[in-house]
Amino acid sequence: MPDRNAAFTGRDGLLVKIREALASGQRVAVQALDGRGGVGKTRLAIEYTHRFAGGHELVWWVASEDPALIPDQFAALALHTGAAPAGTPSADAVSALLAELRTRSRWLLVFDNAEDHDRRAPFLPGGPGHVLITSRNPLWNSYAVKLDVDTLSRTESLALLRARGALLADADADDIAATLDDLPLALAQATALLTVHGLSAADLRAELARSTAEVLDADPPDGYPVYGLPPDSGV
Repeated sequence: MPDRNAAFTGRDGLLVKIREALASGQRVAVQALDGRGGVGKTRLAIEYTHRFAGGHELVWWVASEDPALIPDQFAALALHTGAAPAGTPSADAVSALLAELRTRSRWLLVFDNAEDHDRRAPFLPGGPGHVLITSRNPLWNSYAVKLDVDTLSRTESLALLRARGALLADADADDIAATLDDLPLALAQATALLTVHGLSAADLRAELARSTAEVLDADPPDGYPVYGLPPDSGV
């Protein structure tokens, strides 16, 4: 699993919804509401895997941006579980792994950034284990229960801005959160500028007013995957 983000803030209701859906035997597709980027789908999935890892004997993270890379990741898992020995052709290892997972119950597979559902669906295992998917593609509802992820509440945004010790007056914090449209990725980047680079709230506000995208692109925060924010994302 990717490392847990110590500054993860809020989202308790969404975490509970994921848990309830998976516990009821359904796959869950965590999706950005209206396709919006930067809302924290991946960080939500990472937090879930760490928070509930104790309920599984096996948790495996599958980077799914490129479906051509999934077979090798499955082959590694097949080796790890003993489903296939080293050197097994990828296609055979995938088949062996899927068969192995159908005999187990306490596993969780996370398919992160799985956009093309048709090309990734053959890798979704059956059986009583859990499957969690993150995607911007709204068409995963044919394969999984859809869970939309929106921006943070303003209270959560303010907590995230202060999570790493940034000292902000209420008015400054509220203004920065509003400027960044309460997007978790953008807020995390702003927090890094405040705490790591020592920008004052006034300087940050001035820089964001000059060019929000340019300022944030220059300093992606540690622990957050950056896939780019779409033009309509508000940052």
